[in-house]
Amino acid sequence: MFSHFSETFEVATFARDYIHQHGASDPIFQLYFGTKPEAYPAVVGVYDALLQSNKDGVLFRCDNPDGVSCI
Repeated sequence: MFSHFSETFEVATFARDYIHQHGASDPIFQLYFGTKPEAYPAVVGVYDALLQSNKDGVLFRCDNPDGVSCI
C-alpha cells in the first residue's frame, strides 16, 4: 500500500476511535460536525465506509480538479 493511503487510514482510524471514545457531546466533535442527533451516526458511518470499503478501482487524485483551494 502506498504511504499516502497508509497515512489516510492512520488519520481516519484515529478520528473514528476518538469519536467512539468521546462521543457526540465532545466539543471538538460539535465544532466540526454540529449538535444534531443524526450527526454522530452519520460521521461514524463515513469513517467506517472509508476504512472498510472495497478500494479496487479507486483513483487517488492530487491535482485539485475542482479548482477549490484548501489553503
